[in-house]
Amino acid sequence: MGSIPAQTLSQAKKMFENAQFEKARDAFSKLIKRSPNSAEYNYYYGASLYETGELEKSIPYLEKSAKRNYIGAFRYLGKAYADLYRYDEAVENYETHIEWLIKKGRNTEQADAELSEIRKKARMFKSVEKVAVIDSFVVSKNRF
Repeated sequence: MGSIPAQTLSQAKKMFENAQFEKARDAFSKLIKRSPNSAEYNYYYGASLYETGELEKSIPYLEKSAKRNYIGAFRYLGKAYADLYRYDEAVENYETHIEWLIKKGRNTEQADAELSEIRKKARMFKSVEKVAVIDSFVVSKNRF
């Protein structure tokens, strides 16, 4: 890892908004060391971890931010939980996210659509029976 040019919150947020998630993650990692209880730093660091594929690592930071009612944290927590097949927690966080959006007079269309998809996945997941893979190998279509 090279040196991180972002030393300010606005620079780090701009990296996140520009989908430079690895740079944002590294910048927020430094910022969170300065202020570990900041709901905003925890949100952006957790969201950056999520966006860089570090789902499980993102959860404690997003939970810390959500405890302080940082609205976006509930959405990212829902996404992380859904990706980890923890659908009940995902639905709960999305519902909380939507409640906060309504309280703040913000549009809920995207969150509603995402919640609907998570609920579909949860129903499918609950209806799957246990599957055991005995052996795996490749067979050509003609030989099958």
